[in-house]
Amino acid sequence: VGFELAAIKFVDEQDADVMSVIPSELPLPSEESTLTKEQERKVAEWGEEWVYRWLQRKHSTDVGTEVIWLNSDTEQHNFYDLTVMHADGHQDFYEVKSTISKDKRLLEVSEKQIIQAARLKGSFNLVRVFGSGTRSPKMLLIADPSSQWVHKEETGVELLVKVP
Repeated sequence: VGFELAAIKFVDEQDADVMSVIPSELPLPSEESTLTKEQERKVAEWGEEWVYRWLQRKHSTDVGTEVIWLNSDTEQHNFYDLTVMHADGHQDFYEVKSTISKDKRLLEVSEKQIIQAARLKGSFNLVRVFGSGTRSPKMLLIADPSSQWVHKEETGVELLVKVP
């Protein structure tokens, strides 16, 4: 029995569904290290909103499918930010990690997210938003990150621990 890894891919910027749902640009400094806590929150919220709008557009013709943004009003501190509830009862989970950087490859993942990624496998997705808050963002979809970590030699996705 062969195992096929889900693709790690940028969501196509030529796709009108992706680029037509970009939220308004945020007034931000050019360096991520100079962001205030409030600006960091807005960068994260902006990325979540963009992914939410994209998922809504992507599933707009799927009868009985609902896209839910957990943090639309206030941060819920759950292991995911968005969920897609399919008509057949299947649920997909999306954790969005946003940065103003165009190329910052490292991202912080919580213990709860690691545990749930391992438990949910193909139903859990990480989405890295590069250039969050700008007019030229990019969205990287990392489907089933748990399997990506297990097969890091093939995927290049690693789970690292930073010690003091």
